[in-house]
Amino acid sequence: MANLMRLEEHSVSFGDVDWSAVWGGSFTFLGIWSVFELLGLAIFAAPSSGAKVGLGVWSVILTAIAMFTAGRLTGSGARVAGRTGPWHGMVMFGLSLTMVIVLIMAGTVLLTDFPALNMSARTSDLVKVFSASDWVPFAALFLGWLGAIIGASSVGPSKMVQPSTVTEMRPAA
Repeated sequence: MANLMRLEEHSVSFGDVDWSAVWGGSFTFLGIWSVFELLGLAIFAAPSSGAKVGLGVWSVILTAIAMFTAGRLTGSGARVAGRTGPWHGMVMFGLSLTMVIVLIMAGTVLLTDFPALNMSARTSDLVKVFSASDWVPFAALFLGWLGAIIGASSVGPSKMVQPSTVTEMRPAA
């Protein structure tokens, strides 16, 4: 009996996006950012202006670090041939930003529409900090964007998809 071989070809182009890596990076960012942003809110809970500046600086630095970490995860998890790290970082940044905006909006709506949940926090302190100063959201997003791109492009794909693989098949009869 002759051994039969089947050739499997994967069409991989430079512009392909590995969505599992992008989603993994986005959820990593969301987890890191939300936990440590809540820590920052607890630390800078005083209503003084110095606390608002501290929370703003905390948010900017935290966003950059969380995006860099998530970008590294996205870049190393991408299984696409070629140097697509910066593209994966950009897509992960956009998805993460969309997720954060939706969650902040949902939280604000919940706190406004259901006063029994929290009478004193109709609008979160984080929204107040971001709306009170112009530089905080810009700096956080810009440095987060750079962190995502640099993090994703600092590691090469750890598991490159091979253009073709050979699989041994058993004869039918």
